[in-house]
Amino acid sequence: MANGDAAAAKGIAVVPASKDLKLGYDDINRALDLIAGLMDSVASVQTAALALLPPGTSIQGYWRVAPTGYVLEAGQYLLKAGTYANLYAAIGDIHNDAGTPTGYFRVPDSRGRVQAGLAPAAFGNPDFTFLGGTPGVYQVSLTAAQNGTHTHGVNSVIQGLVGYAVEMQGTGTIGRGITGPTNTGTDASGSGAPHNNVQPTIIVNRALKF
Repeated sequence: MANGDAAAAKGIAVVPASKDLKLGYDDINRALDLIAGLMDSVASVQTAALALLPPGTSIQGYWRVAPTGYVLEAGQYLLKAGTYANLYAAIGDIHNDAGTPTGYFRVPDSRGRVQAGLAPAAFGNPDFTFLGGTPGVYQVSLTAAQNGTHTHGVNSVIQGLVGYAVEMQGTGTIGRGITGPTNTGTDASGSGAPHNNVQPTIIVNRALKF
């Protein structure tokens, strides 16, 4: 291999032999080849590091496709035997659903979800007590029970019994010396539409070692 070939294969601009430089083009291209070799070494170390992780390990990144030896966590079905046997041995059938074909298992679907640690039942939500639980919703509408006990003040003006207007707030005076509760209500407000329940988020891909 001529000097500069390794660098050129990496897309590094090499020095043509026709260049008249004080430092020979062979010396420059040998240095560029060394850089190309270091790039290969770094990539090899990264690949080796990923390979050391046990099957079932989940990683995240901004790559568009899963790294070598990994599958994206997208809820897909994989064969239990063959290529993905080690992954199946690690995670089993805990992510399977009603559509999982015979002889296959389902990987977790992490799309659109954050991760939380496994927790005992004492934490109050049973979905946190088993791997693969999917608690939480994107939007929520409050119920009357969740709204909390509260009151609304009512200011109203009615015609008194003896022909004059009196102002009432809550329980007020009706007429001359006669008291009683007001029956005035408030206009309805609100529509019960769901509101956003999502924390500030940045989107990544997640992948599973097989």
